[in-house]
Amino acid sequence: MSNIKLVFYDFVGTFGGAQQSTVAMLNALNYELPSPPLAILPQDSNKQFVAALKCEVKLLSSNDRNFNIFRVGRSKIRGIMYLLRSAIQLHELLKDKSFRDKRIVFLCNSSKALVVLSLIRLTHFRNVRLAYYARGWGKFSQYSTLTRMLLRHCTDVIFCVSQQTKQNLMRVTKHRQRLLVTYTSVDHSILPIKPLSRKSSLDRINLLFAGAILPTKGIHLIIEALSKLDKETRSRFHLYIAGNFNLKETRNYYDCCSRLAADSSVNITWMGWRDDVPDLIFNSDIVCLPSYSEGMPRIVQEAMYVGTLAIATPVGGIPEIIIPQETGFLMEIDNSTSLFTILEHVAKAGIDVRMIQQARSLISSKFSLSRQAHQIKTILDKLWT
Repeated sequence: MSNIKLVFYDFVGTFGGAQQSTVAMLNALNYELPSPPLAILPQDSNKQFVAALKCEVKLLSSNDRNFNIFRVGRSKIRGIMYLLRSAIQLHELLKDKSFRDKRIVFLCNSSKALVVLSLIRLTHFRNVRLAYYARGWGKFSQYSTLTRMLLRHCTDVIFCVSQQTKQNLMRVTKHRQRLLVTYTSVDHSILPIKPLSRKSSLDRINLLFAGAILPTKGIHLIIEALSKLDKETRSRFHLYIAGNFNLKETRNYYDCCSRLAADSSVNITWMGWRDDVPDLIFNSDIVCLPSYSEGMPRIVQEAMYVGTLAIATPVGGIPEIIIPQETGFLMEIDNSTSLFTILEHVAKAGIDVRMIQQARSLISSKFSLSRQAHQIKTILDKLWT
């Protein structure tokens, strides 16, 4: 596959867990592929995302500096024109001699980029293939009619982050052979590992949430669950929340959760954006993700590998990694009482070393970044055979 070139093209405005997973995958492919991948991004892409990439990066000048593609709002006509001009810009770039005689596989993971790359796929059908990276849950209602049409007719392969994502996407495309599971995975080499030891009693229990400060993440459920504990047990818990709460779209929810914690006498620390999440996981006793929707969250995988107890809702691919009472705990969706029961149990019984050991073993064997990169390399090669 020496003449195959993987090109990532997308509009990246944030640097949350999903974007970090994309960076990790591209960086792993940088060492797996004969020809390192190329990331082509608009000049106003998220700076943290760009800085984290180890592969070659080409930034394209913005074709409308007065328009924000991430907040289209009522400017839908300008949004369409922006995407059309982006397609023309990318079409001109492909005329460069560096792409000559190359078999190009474009990869994206947003519906906006899918529109642009579908136009490229249709006009360069002989030497271009299109791969879509489905990072979320893959629910039918998640995609617009246009996106479903493009996924059905213009993509050559859809990478699914979990079996559940693949199952949901079967409603989108009839070509089921194009749906391939390449689990979102984490880089084990950069994660600290806790020694295995049973904690029969915990005087202080550090509980961590790391992610976007949004209602869909269910932070309020953690606070509600802690408030249901008796006063003595509640005082042993300290909730740490890592995530940017100063954004316009997160401020209202942050204020709501802060008031709820104060009214409930819950010990809580808002840490803001952190780039040392693996260390935070290492220093925590529990990682909790009570989300209403997920794909295959990195934070849960990282916790299980590091040796921190994971509690999450059974959404997306989470049931594939958290086996109740075997590798972690599953709480019911939108049910703080369910989480309260789990936290009360942990406070009384401690953390079972057997559960931690089995969780680490599962992540080690099935969810390694090198394995994901090798899978993708094999798939890219088969696109042309």
